[in-house]
Amino acid sequence: MNYEEFCVALVQLNMSKREFAGLVGMNEGAVTNWGTTDKVARWVPSWLENYSKAKKVDDLKEFIKESGLCS
Repeated sequence: MNYEEFCVALVQLNMSKREFAGLVGMNEGAVTNWGTTDKVARWVPSWLENYSKAKKVDDLKEFIKESGLCS
């Protein structure tokens, strides 16, 4: 994954670089510096994929709770 793909993925997840850095325990500057080399840490794509899946599950659980489908 290059830096542009990383930025697109963050937009799709509605997440800022600051939020990402906080979630993974990194300094925001370190995340931004990936843009200078156009390389993102190799664990980032799988982390983003897992985060996306977990967010979908959380959203579904909230929808079910609010709709009263499982009461």
